[in-house]
Amino acid sequence: MKCSTVTKESLSGFTLLEVMLAVALLALLVVGFLGAWSYGQDALVSSGNRLRALYLAEEGLDALRNIRDQSYGAVAAGTHGLSTTSNQWSLSGASDVNGIFTRSIQIADVGANRKVATATVTWQQNAVRRGTVTLATELTNWLRRGWNTLARTFVLNFAGNTNFLKIQVVGNYAYVIRDGTGTELLIFDVTSPDAPVLVGETIVAGSPSDLSVQGNYVYIATSSNFAEIYILDITDPTSPQFVGSYNDAGNADATAIVVQGNVAYMTQNGENELVTVDVSDPIDPLFMGGENLSGNPLDLAVRWPYAYVATTDNAAEVVTVAIGSPNSPSLVSSLNLAGNQDAASIAIAPASIVVGRLGAGLYTATSSSAGALSLLGTSALASDINALAVDASGQYAFASTALAAGEFRVYSIATPATPSLLAFFDNTGATSGVLRGIAYRASPERVYAVGDVDAAEMLIYAPQ
Repeated sequence: MKCSTVTKESLSGFTLLEVMLAVALLALLVVGFLGAWSYGQDALVSSGNRLRALYLAEEGLDALRNIRDQSYGAVAAGTHGLSTTSNQWSLSGASDVNGIFTRSIQIADVGANRKVATATVTWQQNAVRRGTVTLATELTNWLRRGWNTLARTFVLNFAGNTNFLKIQVVGNYAYVIRDGTGTELLIFDVTSPDAPVLVGETIVAGSPSDLSVQGNYVYIATSSNFAEIYILDITDPTSPQFVGSYNDAGNADATAIVVQGNVAYMTQNGENELVTVDVSDPIDPLFMGGENLSGNPLDLAVRWPYAYVATTDNAAEVVTVAIGSPNSPSLVSSLNLAGNQDAASIAIAPASIVVGRLGAGLYTATSSSAGALSLLGTSALASDINALAVDASGQYAFASTALAAGEFRVYSIATPATPSLLAFFDNTGATSGVLRGIAYRASPERVYAVGDVDAAEMLIYAPQ
């Protein structure tokens, strides 16, 4: 019978192996525990950072709502940061930084009174990971009032007896042209929308008929045979400075002007009733092209690649001119409205072209991609519509008229095929008279009208 024996040496080796295995197992357990603890700590920190980022994003949207409630116009499209002054939020820069977090607010217009806002907060979670939180909301101009009820908020009785002719409001300034001698261009600060303050004025060559503000310049259409377009630098509105003029061939009077980009579109009574002028250098404007139209042009509106002209032609009260190539404008279409009344004013809404006639009322039309005009609807008025403006949404058209009762009129054009009178304001007593020009301001919503009344050259209206 054989007996096995275990020596001291072999027993010692077996014990060492066990110890090594136990140590390895313990090391694995420790490493696993440390990894789990580290991951847990990272997850805890990440969760905390995410919660803080969510708070900052929500705070950003709440700040936007606060800014919206103060002034809807201050919520401008683009990418912004936020700042506070005297506990009041405002948009500032392209982003703002809060510790390790960077917040940016993206705002996009989706209508005249609706915007989409997105708040994005980013941070560096660790050496290889970045965190991002995004929240979005829709902002509406819920404080916007309707134009079916009107209020006149201001009446300006300007010194002297000259008539105000046309007005354009850009930013916090209203630019007015008037007839007579002296200072034909007046500039008003309308930062306070119902309390305009005259801040600048200057003379204009000839008698002004229309104006167009573009950038740092105002372009004025005049009767001067040497300066049908008179150009002023308005970088400093308190001190407008003459910089140049355009002298067209012949002696025709300029009647209307629109400037877009580096091109001025001017109408005049005479050959080449529509003229295009290069104003990339306002000091030296240059002739580009011209087109003959039938009848005398009275007003002009431009939506590239077409210009739309209101005329005295009884067979073509509205004409379309292709301006895609400004050096060679060309007549492409005309619209013959019933009756013999002249088309005196024209404005462009998103879904229609709005035309005002002398003694006939308001008309809406549409233009095809090829520029062909088609009548959509009418709203009769036995008086002259001298000027038109539309709001950005295309819901309303505002008219300056010669009507004895109800000179300022608001039309609903939301359904272009059936334009209808929505409201009117009757300027009674010393403020009653013919209105000549009109301008719409989106924020705060106001309409500025100017006219012939010696005791009320400018009137301001607001929705209620």
